[in-house]
Amino acid sequence: MRQVQTGAGKGTQEARCAQSLVLLERAAGVLGDMRAAHVRPDRAVWNAFITAAGRAGQLQRAFQALEEMQARVASPRVARRGRSRRALLACA
Repeated sequence: MRQVQTGAGKGTQEARCAQSLVLLERAAGVLGDMRAAHVRPDRAVWNAFITAAGRAGQLQRAFQALEEMQARVASPRVARRGRSRRALLACA
C-alpha cells in the first residue's frame, strides 16, 4: 500500500527551492564578474547558468540566457542539441 505524505515533504521542497535560488544568484554573480573582467563565458558556464535558472523555476531568465548564449557562443548547434535545450525542456 502506498503512503501519501501530507505536508511532510513541503519543508524539504521549500528548502530545495530556496537553495536553487541561492545557486542561481551565485551563477549570475559569476557571469557578472566574468563580464566585468572582459572574460567571455564558454558553453559550460552558460549551461550551468541556464540549468540553475531552470531548477530555480526562473524559466524566463533561463530562456533569456539561452538567447544570449546563442548570440555570443560561436557554435549555435549547442543551443539545438546541447544540454541547455535539454535542461529547459525538462523544466517546461
